[in-house]
Amino acid sequence: MQNFRGRTLINFNFSSLDLTQADFSDATIINSSLQGKNLQGANFEGVTFDNVNATNADFRSTIFTDAIVRNSNFNDANLSNLQITDTQFSNTSFRRANLTNLDAEDLVLSGVEFNNATLTGAKLADTNLSGTNFDGANASGIFLDDAILTGASFRGTQLMVLSWKKRT
Repeated sequence: MQNFRGRTLINFNFSSLDLTQADFSDATIINSSLQGKNLQGANFEGVTFDNVNATNADFRSTIFTDAIVRNSNFNDANLSNLQITDTQFSNTSFRRANLTNLDAEDLVLSGVEFNNATLTGAKLADTNLSGTNFDGANASGIFLDDAILTGASFRGTQLMVLSWKKRT
């Protein structure tokens, strides 16, 4: 298991490394590529991603907690069964990504795109989705309890909301 705990990785080359169950907790990753990497079971607690290319990466069953993700690309990535809490995403793309059974709570999304992504069974509780683009996504069975949807776009989205409760 690779240990990147607390490290700052700028322009880092991960191409030859096995990143399954890697520990990226409290790491800062800038201008780096995780394209096509297997990151199943990795720990991203407290991580900062800035300009990270994670196209086609496999993040199944990973955890993001107290993370910051900016200007990054998760297009065509597999993020099924991903757990995310208390994380901020800005200017980040999840186009065509698989986010089936995503378990997310207390997120802030700004300038985030889920165009043509799969969000079947996703839970986005207590999440600010203002201005988020879900155009063409499959969001069947999505849970949006206490989500803020102001200005979010759902054009052409397959949307069957199973739960959408607002706090009183």
